[in-house]
Amino acid sequence: MRAAMAAQGPRIVGQRVTIIDNSLKDLIRLAYQVKEYQISGPAWMATEKYEIAANMPAGANLSQIPEMLQTLLKERFHLKLHRETRKMAVYALVVAKGGPKLTAATAPANGRGGTGWVGSVSSNGRVGAKDSSVASFADLLSKAADRPVIDMTGLTGLYDFDVNYTPSLSATATDAGATLETAVLEQLGLKLEKREMQVEVLVIESADKVPTAN
Repeated sequence: MRAAMAAQGPRIVGQRVTIIDNSLKDLIRLAYQVKEYQISGPAWMATEKYEIAANMPAGANLSQIPEMLQTLLKERFHLKLHRETRKMAVYALVVAKGGPKLTAATAPANGRGGTGWVGSVSSNGRVGAKDSSVASFADLLSKAADRPVIDMTGLTGLYDFDVNYTPSLSATATDAGATLETAVLEQLGLKLEKREMQVEVLVIESADKVPTAN
């Protein structure tokens, strides 16, 4: 349950903001509005977990949460970073020649326009999401693929996704099954194209594993 709550990101009730069971890498991703593959830092940043509970100042709105979280990371974790551009091997997710085969979301979560989407990646070869944008689903595919997946379909709207494939480690010579690339093409009408792209990366220079006390 804690993992599911962590996946939902910040929980906001009134002026109270709570973030549960997030790694420092998760917090940086939220604060700077970047993807996981755009953060370069020590391994512990993805494994050590933290909880944050804070009150937004009077008059503050939701759009200010990333900026306030940046301040918290600098003050409490003494986070120092810089931005640079690196050439990176990626998959560009594009519309295949025959057109997309997507299922429109039937019951948007909480009526929040996709912000409440639920997605999962299983080790036995299934990637699914409800009430998800294509960009959010591309992030899920990045967890199953051998490189980051970047949405370049130009598709808007919310969809329900369910892709089944055979992970390479479980495939056999006699029954290899559908690779992730094949499954995405056949089941979604989308294509994973291998490319090299210039990607902006946040390089973590230093951060404290144990934040300063309140």
